[in-house]
Amino acid sequence: MKAVVVEIREPYAAALTDDGCIIKVKNREYAIGQEIEMKRRGLRKPGKIAALASAAAAVVIVSGAGAWAYCTPYSYVSLDVNPSIEYSVNRFNRVLSVGAVNGDGEEIIKKLDLKNKTIDEAIRDTVGEIGRTGYFSAEDPDEILIAASCENEQNSKKLADGLQSSAKQAVGNTSAQVEVETVSVGYGQVQEARSLGTTPGKLNLVQKLQTSVNSPESVDIQEWLKKPVKDIRKAIETAEQESKTGDGQNKGPTGTASRRGAGTSSSQSKIAAGETSSRADGRSGIHKGRFGTTKDARLKSNEKSFATKKGNSRAKAEADAKVKAAEKFAAEGNRSGRAKTGLDAGPKGNRRYDSAGRGNSGQKKTEKSGSAWDGRESFGKSGKSRR
Repeated sequence: MKAVVVEIREPYAAALTDDGCIIKVKNREYAIGQEIEMKRRGLRKPGKIAALASAAAAVVIVSGAGAWAYCTPYSYVSLDVNPSIEYSVNRFNRVLSVGAVNGDGEEIIKKLDLKNKTIDEAIRDTVGEIGRTGYFSAEDPDEILIAASCENEQNSKKLADGLQSSAKQAVGNTSAQVEVETVSVGYGQVQEARSLGTTPGKLNLVQKLQTSVNSPESVDIQEWLKKPVKDIRKAIETAEQESKTGDGQNKGPTGTASRRGAGTSSSQSKIAAGETSSRADGRSGIHKGRFGTTKDARLKSNEKSFATKKGNSRAKAEADAKVKAAEKFAAEGNRSGRAKTGLDAGPKGNRRYDSAGRGNSGQKKTEKSGSAWDGRESFGKSGKSRR
Protein backbone atom coordinates (compact mmCIF):
# COMPACT_ATOMS: atom_id res chain seq x y z
CA MET A 1 0.00 0.00 0.00
CA LYS A 2 1.20 3.49 -0.80
CA ALA A 3 1.09 6.51 1.47
CA VAL A 4 2.24 10.08 1.24
CA VAL A 5 4.06 11.89 4.02
CA VAL A 6 2.07 14.94 5.05
CA GLU A 7 3.74 15.99 8.29
CA ILE A 8 7.03 15.33 10.09
CA ARG A 9 7.56 15.56 13.85
CA GLU A 10 10.67 13.86 15.08
CA PRO A 11 10.95 10.95 15.47
CA TYR A 12 7.64 10.27 13.68
CA ALA A 13 5.84 11.25 10.50
CA ALA A 14 2.20 11.35 9.45
CA ALA A 15 1.29 9.72 6.15
CA LEU A 16 -1.89 9.73 4.08
CA THR A 17 -2.83 6.34 2.64
CA ASP A 18 -4.58 5.59 -0.63
CA ASP A 19 -7.89 5.02 1.12
CA GLY A 20 -7.75 8.41 2.85
CA CYS A 21 -6.50 7.35 6.28
CA ILE A 22 -3.77 9.19 8.15
CA ILE A 23 -1.25 6.97 9.95
CA LYS A 24 1.74 7.53 12.18
CA VAL A 25 5.00 6.01 10.99
CA LYS A 26 8.61 6.17 12.11
CA ASN A 27 10.49 8.90 10.32
CA ARG A 28 13.22 7.49 8.13
CA GLU A 29 14.47 10.84 6.89
CA TYR A 30 11.29 11.34 4.93
CA ALA A 31 10.32 14.59 3.26
CA ILE A 32 6.87 16.10 3.15
CA GLY A 33 5.10 14.92 0.03
CA GLN A 34 7.27 11.86 -0.33
CA GLU A 35 5.48 8.69 -1.37
CA ILE A 36 6.31 5.63 0.70
CA GLU A 37 5.37 1.96 0.63
CA MET A 38 3.49 0.49 3.58
CA LYS A 39 3.40 -3.21 4.42
CA ARG A 40 -0.15 -4.47 4.58
CA ARG A 41 0.69 -7.49 6.71
CA GLY A 42 1.61 -5.23 9.58
CA LEU A 43 -1.86 -3.73 9.47
CA ARG A 44 -3.61 -7.06 9.81
CA LYS A 45 -2.83 -7.47 13.52
CA PRO A 46 -5.66 -6.08 15.66
CA GLY A 47 -3.30 -4.69 18.24
CA LYS A 48 -1.27 -2.81 15.70
CA ILE A 49 -4.35 -1.58 13.96
CA ALA A 50 -5.68 -0.16 17.21
CA ALA A 51 -2.32 1.38 18.00
CA LEU A 52 -2.00 2.91 14.58
CA ALA A 53 -5.54 4.22 14.79
CA SER A 54 -4.74 5.92 18.07
CA ALA A 55 -1.51 7.28 16.63
CA ALA A 56 -3.34 8.54 13.60
CA ALA A 57 -5.87 10.28 15.80
CA ALA A 58 -3.05 11.90 17.72
CA VAL A 59 -1.37 12.98 14.51
CA VAL A 60 -4.60 14.48 13.24
CA ILE A 61 -5.06 16.39 16.49
CA VAL A 62 -1.46 17.54 16.78
CA SER A 63 -0.65 17.89 13.11
CA GLY A 64 -4.03 18.73 11.68
CA ALA A 65 -2.64 21.72 9.84
CA GLY A 66 -0.19 19.58 7.89
CA ALA A 67 -2.84 17.05 6.92
CA TRP A 68 -5.20 19.79 5.88
CA ALA A 69 -2.49 21.39 3.79
CA TYR A 70 -1.76 18.14 2.04
CA CYS A 71 -5.37 17.29 1.30
CA THR A 72 -6.40 20.76 0.16
CA PRO A 73 -6.05 21.63 -3.53
CA TYR A 74 -3.64 24.50 -3.94
CA SER A 75 -3.28 24.69 -7.71
CA TYR A 76 -4.95 23.38 -10.84
CA VAL A 77 -3.22 22.17 -13.97
CA SER A 78 -4.75 21.28 -17.32
CA LEU A 79 -3.20 19.58 -20.33
CA ASP A 80 -4.64 19.72 -23.85
CA VAL A 81 -3.67 18.06 -27.10
CA ASN A 82 -6.92 16.66 -28.23
CA PRO A 83 -7.20 14.63 -25.03
CA SER A 84 -7.99 17.16 -22.32
CA ILE A 85 -7.08 16.34 -18.72
CA GLU A 86 -7.21 18.33 -15.48
CA TYR A 87 -5.21 17.81 -12.29
CA SER A 88 -5.76 19.18 -8.79
CA VAL A 89 -2.49 19.65 -6.93
CA ASN A 90 -1.70 20.46 -3.30
CA ARG A 91 0.90 22.90 -2.04
CA PHE A 92 3.50 20.13 -2.04
CA ASN A 93 2.99 19.71 -5.82
CA ARG A 94 1.37 16.31 -5.30
CA VAL A 95 -1.54 15.26 -7.47
CA LEU A 96 -4.71 14.89 -5.42
CA SER A 97 -7.07 14.01 -8.24
CA VAL A 98 -7.11 13.56 -12.01
CA GLY A 99 -10.12 14.13 -14.24
CA ALA A 100 -10.83 13.71 -17.94
CA VAL A 101 -12.52 16.66 -19.66
CA ASN A 102 -13.37 14.83 -22.90
CA GLY A 103 -13.64 11.27 -24.18
CA ASP A 104 -10.07 11.14 -25.46
CA GLY A 105 -8.81 12.21 -22.06
CA GLU A 106 -10.83 9.45 -20.41
CA GLU A 107 -9.05 6.82 -22.49
CA ILE A 108 -5.67 8.17 -21.41
CA ILE A 109 -6.18 8.36 -17.65
CA LYS A 110 -7.60 4.83 -17.53
CA LYS A 111 -4.11 3.58 -18.29
CA LEU A 112 -2.34 5.74 -15.70
CA ASP A 113 -2.03 5.87 -11.93
CA LEU A 114 -1.15 9.48 -11.18
CA LYS A 115 -2.58 10.12 -7.71
CA ASN A 116 -0.04 11.31 -5.12
CA LYS A 117 2.66 11.64 -7.77
CA THR A 118 4.34 14.96 -8.25
CA ILE A 119 2.72 17.04 -10.95
CA ASP A 120 5.94 16.90 -12.98
CA GLU A 121 5.84 13.10 -12.95
CA ALA A 122 2.16 13.14 -13.82
CA ILE A 123 2.75 15.40 -16.82
CA ARG A 124 5.61 13.25 -18.11
CA ASP A 125 3.55 10.07 -17.75
CA THR A 126 0.54 11.67 -19.44
CA VAL A 127 2.51 13.01 -22.41
CA GLY A 128 4.23 9.65 -22.84
CA GLU A 129 0.89 7.81 -22.89
CA ILE A 130 -0.60 10.30 -25.38
CA GLY A 131 2.36 9.67 -27.68
CA ARG A 132 2.02 5.90 -27.39
CA THR A 133 -1.70 6.12 -28.14
CA GLY A 134 -0.94 7.80 -31.48
CA TYR A 135 -2.15 11.37 -31.00
CA PHE A 136 1.17 12.81 -32.16
CA SER A 137 1.89 12.71 -35.89
CA ALA A 138 5.39 12.39 -37.33
CA GLU A 139 4.43 14.45 -40.40
CA ASP A 140 2.10 17.11 -39.02
CA PRO A 141 3.44 19.16 -36.07
CA ASP A 142 1.32 18.99 -32.95
CA GLU A 143 1.03 21.15 -29.87
CA ILE A 144 0.65 20.58 -26.15
CA LEU A 145 -1.02 23.32 -24.15
CA ILE A 146 -0.55 23.36 -20.38
CA ALA A 147 -2.34 25.85 -18.13
CA ALA A 148 -1.45 26.41 -14.48
CA SER A 149 -3.44 28.29 -11.86
CA CYS A 150 -2.31 29.07 -8.31
CA GLU A 151 -3.33 31.54 -5.63
CA ASN A 152 -1.12 34.24 -7.19
CA GLU A 153 0.25 35.00 -10.62
CA GLN A 154 3.90 34.59 -9.66
CA ASN A 155 3.41 31.03 -8.40
CA SER A 156 1.26 30.20 -11.44
CA LYS A 157 3.99 31.30 -13.81
CA LYS A 158 6.66 29.43 -11.86
CA LEU A 159 4.62 26.23 -11.94
CA ALA A 160 3.86 26.64 -15.67
CA ASP A 161 7.54 27.09 -16.53
CA GLY A 162 8.49 23.95 -14.60
CA LEU A 163 5.80 21.89 -16.30
CA GLN A 164 6.94 23.07 -19.72
CA SER A 165 10.36 21.55 -19.06
CA SER A 166 8.79 18.27 -17.92
CA ALA A 167 6.58 18.06 -21.02
CA LYS A 168 9.50 18.79 -23.35
CA GLN A 169 11.48 16.06 -21.66
CA ALA A 170 8.67 13.59 -22.35
CA VAL A 171 8.31 14.78 -25.96
CA GLY A 172 12.03 14.25 -26.48
CA ASN A 173 11.47 10.53 -26.03
CA THR A 174 9.19 10.46 -29.10
CA SER A 175 9.89 11.01 -32.80
CA ALA A 176 7.03 13.49 -33.18
CA GLN A 177 7.34 17.22 -33.76
CA VAL A 178 5.52 18.73 -30.82
CA GLU A 179 5.51 22.29 -29.52
CA VAL A 180 4.85 22.84 -25.83
CA GLU A 181 3.11 26.03 -24.72
CA THR A 182 2.29 26.96 -21.15
CA VAL A 183 0.07 29.72 -19.79
CA SER A 184 -0.82 30.91 -16.29
CA VAL A 185 -4.49 31.64 -15.58
CA GLY A 186 -6.59 32.79 -12.63
CA TYR A 187 -9.08 30.86 -10.53
CA GLY A 188 -11.91 32.73 -12.20
CA GLN A 189 -10.98 31.31 -15.58
CA VAL A 190 -10.78 27.81 -14.08
CA GLN A 191 -14.38 28.12 -12.86
CA GLU A 192 -15.55 29.56 -16.19
CA ALA A 193 -13.92 26.70 -18.08
CA ARG A 194 -15.62 24.13 -15.84
CA SER A 195 -19.00 25.72 -16.49
CA LEU A 196 -18.36 25.29 -20.23
CA GLY A 197 -17.11 21.73 -19.85
CA THR A 198 -13.57 22.49 -21.01
CA THR A 199 -10.11 23.27 -19.65
CA PRO A 200 -8.90 26.78 -18.79
CA GLY A 201 -6.05 26.39 -21.27
CA LYS A 202 -8.29 25.66 -24.24
CA LEU A 203 -10.78 28.35 -23.20
CA ASN A 204 -7.94 30.85 -23.05
CA LEU A 205 -6.85 29.84 -26.56
CA VAL A 206 -10.35 30.19 -28.04
CA GLN A 207 -10.73 33.61 -26.41
CA LYS A 208 -7.47 34.60 -28.05
CA LEU A 209 -8.93 33.50 -31.39
CA GLN A 210 -11.91 35.79 -30.77
CA THR A 211 -9.65 38.80 -30.26
CA SER A 212 -7.62 37.95 -33.39
CA VAL A 213 -10.50 38.09 -35.90
CA ASN A 214 -12.36 41.15 -37.16
CA SER A 215 -15.74 39.78 -36.05
CA PRO A 216 -15.44 38.09 -32.62
CA GLU A 217 -19.13 37.16 -32.68
CA SER A 218 -18.45 34.94 -35.70
CA VAL A 219 -16.40 32.55 -33.52
CA ASP A 220 -18.60 29.72 -32.22
CA ILE A 221 -16.98 29.06 -28.84
CA GLN A 222 -18.61 25.67 -28.26
CA GLU A 223 -17.54 24.38 -31.66
CA TRP A 224 -13.96 25.59 -31.32
CA LEU A 225 -13.65 24.09 -27.83
CA LYS A 226 -14.14 20.67 -29.41
CA LYS A 227 -11.25 21.11 -31.83
CA PRO A 228 -7.63 20.04 -31.23
CA VAL A 229 -5.20 22.64 -29.97
CA LYS A 230 -3.23 22.70 -33.24
CA ASP A 231 -6.36 23.60 -35.25
CA ILE A 232 -7.17 26.52 -32.95
CA ARG A 233 -3.55 27.67 -33.13
CA LYS A 234 -3.57 27.61 -36.94
CA ALA A 235 -6.75 29.69 -37.00
CA ILE A 236 -5.15 32.27 -34.70
CA GLU A 237 -2.01 32.49 -36.84
CA THR A 238 -4.09 32.93 -39.99
CA ALA A 239 -6.17 35.70 -38.41
CA GLU A 240 -3.08 37.51 -37.14
CA GLN A 241 -1.41 37.27 -40.56
CA GLU A 242 -4.48 38.70 -42.26
CA SER A 243 -4.57 41.51 -39.72
CA LYS A 244 -0.95 42.43 -40.52
CA THR A 245 -1.21 42.22 -44.31
CA GLY A 246 -4.70 43.51 -44.99
CA ASP A 247 -8.16 44.23 -43.70
CA GLY A 248 -8.88 40.64 -42.70
CA GLN A 249 -11.21 39.91 -45.63
CA ASN A 250 -8.69 37.70 -47.47
CA LYS A 251 -8.09 34.07 -46.55
CA GLY A 252 -4.35 33.63 -46.38
CA PRO A 253 -0.98 35.32 -46.47
CA THR A 254 -0.20 34.30 -50.08
CA GLY A 255 -3.63 35.17 -51.44
CA THR A 256 -3.65 38.37 -49.48
CA ALA A 257 -0.35 39.57 -50.89
CA SER A 258 -1.18 38.71 -54.50
CA ARG A 259 -4.68 40.15 -54.38
CA ARG A 260 -3.56 43.28 -52.64
CA GLY A 261 -0.72 43.73 -55.16
CA ALA A 262 -2.99 43.25 -58.16
CA GLY A 263 -5.60 45.55 -56.70
CA THR A 264 -3.07 48.27 -56.05
CA SER A 265 -1.58 48.04 -59.53
CA SER A 266 -5.02 48.11 -61.12
CA SER A 267 -6.08 51.08 -59.02
CA GLN A 268 -2.91 52.98 -59.86
CA SER A 269 -3.39 52.26 -63.57
CA LYS A 270 -6.98 53.47 -63.38
CA ILE A 271 -5.95 56.60 -61.53
CA ALA A 272 -3.18 57.31 -64.03
CA ALA A 273 -5.55 56.75 -66.94
CA GLY A 274 -8.13 58.99 -65.32
CA GLU A 275 -5.60 61.76 -64.80
CA THR A 276 -4.42 61.52 -68.44
CA SER A 277 -7.97 61.51 -69.68
CA SER A 278 -8.99 64.44 -67.51
CA ARG A 279 -5.96 66.43 -68.59
CA ALA A 280 -6.61 65.70 -72.25
CA ASP A 281 -10.30 66.51 -71.84
CA GLY A 282 -9.36 69.68 -70.04
CA ARG A 283 -7.14 70.84 -72.87
CA SER A 284 -9.73 69.80 -75.40
CA GLY A 285 -12.41 71.62 -73.45
CA ILE A 286 -10.38 74.80 -73.32
CA HIS A 287 -9.60 74.61 -77.04
CA LYS A 288 -13.20 73.85 -77.86
CA GLY A 289 -14.49 76.60 -75.64
CA ARG A 290 -12.38 79.21 -77.32
CA PHE A 291 -12.67 78.22 -80.93
CA GLY A 292 -15.21 75.42 -81.28
CA THR A 293 -14.74 73.40 -84.45
CA THR A 294 -12.21 74.31 -87.16
CA LYS A 295 -14.87 76.00 -89.26
CA ASP A 296 -16.09 78.04 -86.32
CA ALA A 297 -12.51 78.99 -85.54
CA ARG A 298 -11.98 80.39 -89.03
CA LEU A 299 -15.23 82.36 -88.90
CA LYS A 300 -14.35 83.80 -85.52
CA SER A 301 -10.88 84.68 -86.76
CA ASN A 302 -12.30 86.52 -89.79
CA GLU A 303 -14.82 88.32 -87.59
CA LYS A 304 -12.06 89.35 -85.24
CA SER A 305 -9.93 90.66 -88.11
CA PHE A 306 -12.87 92.55 -89.58
CA ALA A 307 -13.72 94.00 -86.16
CA THR A 308 -10.14 95.10 -85.73
CA LYS A 309 -10.05 96.82 -89.11
CA LYS A 310 -13.45 98.36 -88.51
CA GLY A 311 -12.36 99.56 -85.10
CA ASN A 312 -9.18 101.05 -86.50
CA SER A 313 -11.08 102.90 -89.24
CA ARG A 314 -13.55 104.28 -86.75
CA ALA A 315 -10.78 105.33 -84.38
CA LYS A 316 -8.92 106.95 -87.23
CA ALA A 317 -12.01 108.85 -88.33
CA GLU A 318 -12.63 110.07 -84.80
CA ALA A 319 -9.00 111.12 -84.48
CA ASP A 320 -9.10 112.98 -87.75
CA ALA A 321 -12.27 114.74 -86.69
CA LYS A 322 -10.68 115.78 -83.43
CA VAL A 323 -7.54 116.94 -85.22
CA LYS A 324 -9.58 119.00 -87.60
CA ALA A 325 -11.49 120.50 -84.70
CA ALA A 326 -8.23 121.23 -82.95
CA GLU A 327 -6.74 122.77 -86.05
CA LYS A 328 -9.78 124.88 -86.48
CA PHE A 329 -9.67 125.96 -82.89
CA ALA A 330 -5.93 126.62 -83.10
CA ALA A 331 -6.34 128.60 -86.25
CA GLU A 332 -8.89 130.77 -84.57
CA GLY A 333 -6.54 131.13 -81.61
CA ASN A 334 -3.64 132.12 -83.79
CA ARG A 335 -5.72 134.64 -85.50
CA SER A 336 -6.68 136.12 -82.23
CA GLY A 337 -3.09 135.75 -80.95
CA ARG A 338 -4.26 134.81 -77.48
CA ALA A 339 -4.77 131.01 -77.30
CA LYS A 340 -2.54 128.00 -77.85
CA THR A 341 -3.37 124.31 -78.06
CA GLY A 342 -1.70 121.07 -76.89
CA LEU A 343 -2.62 117.62 -78.19
CA ASP A 344 -2.06 114.30 -76.43
CA ALA A 345 -2.35 110.88 -78.05
CA GLY A 346 -3.92 108.01 -76.09
CA PRO A 347 -2.89 104.39 -76.24
CA LYS A 348 -5.69 103.36 -78.62
CA GLY A 349 -5.37 106.16 -81.11
CA ASN A 350 -7.99 108.33 -79.42
CA ARG A 351 -6.84 111.93 -79.10
CA ARG A 352 -7.78 114.71 -76.78
CA TYR A 353 -6.85 118.32 -76.63
CA ASP A 354 -6.39 120.80 -73.84
CA SER A 355 -7.09 124.43 -73.95
CA ALA A 356 -4.43 126.49 -72.31
CA GLY A 357 -4.15 129.95 -71.00
CA ARG A 358 -3.37 132.89 -73.01
CA GLY A 359 -0.12 134.74 -73.89
CA ASN A 360 3.30 133.49 -72.83
CA SER A 361 1.97 130.77 -70.50
CA GLY A 362 0.04 129.25 -73.37
CA GLN A 363 3.16 129.27 -75.48
CA LYS A 364 5.09 127.32 -72.82
CA LYS A 365 2.40 124.66 -72.55
CA THR A 366 2.43 124.22 -76.27
CA GLU A 367 6.16 123.73 -76.35
CA LYS A 368 6.08 121.28 -73.38
CA SER A 369 3.40 119.13 -74.91
CA GLY A 370 4.78 119.26 -78.38
CA SER A 371 6.11 115.70 -78.18
CA ALA A 372 2.53 114.49 -78.01
CA TRP A 373 1.83 115.63 -81.47
CA ASP A 374 3.01 112.36 -82.95
CA GLY A 375 5.23 113.91 -85.67
CA ARG A 376 3.00 116.83 -86.50
CA GLU A 377 4.61 120.28 -86.69
CA SER A 378 3.44 123.42 -85.03
CA PHE A 379 0.99 125.54 -86.83
CA GLY A 380 2.38 128.31 -89.00
CA LYS A 381 1.44 131.85 -88.93
CA SER A 382 -1.10 131.17 -91.59
CA GLY A 383 -3.03 129.01 -89.11
CA LYS A 384 -2.77 125.87 -91.28
CA SER A 385 -0.98 122.65 -90.43
CA ARG A 386 1.36 120.73 -92.62
CA ARG A 387 0.69 117.03 -92.63
